[in-house]
Amino acid sequence: MALAIQAELKAIGITAELTGVNWAGYMSTAYDPEDKEHDIFLGGYVMGVDPDMYSSLFMTTKDNMIMYNSEKVDQLFVAGNATLDEAERKEIYNELQRAISEEAIFYPFGTNLRTLVTNARVGGLEEAKFAPIYTFGDYSKLTLK
Repeated sequence: MALAIQAELKAIGITAELTGVNWAGYMSTAYDPEDKEHDIFLGGYVMGVDPDMYSSLFMTTKDNMIMYNSEKVDQLFVAGNATLDEAERKEIYNELQRAISEEAIFYPFGTNLRTLVTNARVGGLEEAKFAPIYTFGDYSKLTLK
């Protein structure tokens, strides 16, 4: 992905120098507001299946890992987390996603889609429901023939 981004930038006249770092180096520089050594970081994560899990990236009252500050975004996360009504929650998180994307402060490049291969003896895959991070929502639904 970094090489593809570098090539795309080169095509429009921007030279990007790629620098690899280990996890400790990434954490110490990426989340230090005083560190100006790098202009952009590329990494991967999956925050979970509930949209409120992303609040730690964007809310000023949580970890705020990307040092973002938006009163509207904070209010929407609070509202989304405070309601149990599924339709209302979906509407709030859709508005939240629009608000973040309109400010263009975060650029998701990929997806958590993956290929899962099992042998013919494993059943109940659909019932177990595929989920990010831990593969299945309910492992108890899997069967073995």
